[in-house]
Amino acid sequence: MVKRVDRPNFGVTFEPANLMLCGDEYGRRQIERLAPYLLNAYFQNMRIVDGGPVVWRPTNGDPVAAEYVPVGDHSAIDVREMIAALKDVGYDGWFSIHQPLQPGQSVEDAIRDSHAAVAHLIS
Repeated sequence: MVKRVDRPNFGVTFEPANLMLCGDEYGRRQIERLAPYLLNAYFQNMRIVDGGPVVWRPTNGDPVAAEYVPVGDHSAIDVREMIAALKDVGYDGWFSIHQPLQPGQSVEDAIRDSHAAVAHLIS
């Protein structure tokens, strides 16, 4: 689709959680495949869990239950691996974080915690 549109301001946002929830590959190989078209890297950390509070209904399969976890939780989608792969393909664009509040967390806490999880990786 990106090749058909053929405009420099049209590309792909890489967001691993949506790929994971749809049963697709979401790691390094996907980043390498999409690298020429990336305009944004977007990160929300999720994990698939039975009975999770968030239910996704992908168009290509059955509903998937998941939960949001902190950006720095490496037991879910590992932000360190994502950023390393982005660096390896020469990506130097935007890196956006979506962090729903965790129980007892304020907006300020979420910002501080997310910054602490990635700042040393993207500097």
